[in-house]
Amino acid sequence: SHPTVVGTWNAGGTINDFRVLQVGAKIYALVAYTPSRIVDVTDPAHPVTVGELPESTYGVGLETRGDKFYAYWGERSGACPVYDVTDPLHPQLLSRFQTAGSGVDAITFNDGNAYLNAWDGGLYRVDYNDLRAPKVTGQWASPIGYSHASAPTTAGGRKLVLHGDEGPGAQLTVVDADPSSRTYMQAIGQYQ
Repeated sequence: SHPTVVGTWNAGGTINDFRVLQVGAKIYALVAYTPSRIVDVTDPAHPVTVGELPESTYGVGLETRGDKFYAYWGERSGACPVYDVTDPLHPQLLSRFQTAGSGVDAITFNDGNAYLNAWDGGLYRVDYNDLRAPKVTGQWASPIGYSHASAPTTAGGRKLVLHGDEGPGAQLTVVDADPSSRTYMQAIGQYQ
């Protein structure tokens, strides 16, 4: 295979993260940047910015619930604002959760919970079942100090989060994500 460039879109700088959203026949890119952007890429040869959000972001996560789409933006301030992007031309702010971190780098989901990698603030497990009232249900601080990425999963019937650090000494840590466990939100294994 030989990929071919069919179009480009210039944000004016480095993009750390984006997600793709399809609504009907339209395809949009949700771009983490300053400001955060919504770009119509339906015609890949001619992408067009169709919206900007007043958020300065590193990361973005996209969740589907029924016929609704929600964008979780990882802000450089350590906040995680959530927007209803079901109508990408008219996004609606639903809530804004603040971590103790200097930035939210990555957002992943499992069972109505979001895992926020809050850089120097550690890994947060936040219950977003009520999108307008998020609440912390667990937190883990990496000994490395730079929470970069995570992936919730289940192994052998046990809920886990695979956590990755960034920087010198970075490692993969297995964190217990089962709220009924006595080792909930504690490291139970690691690989370097």
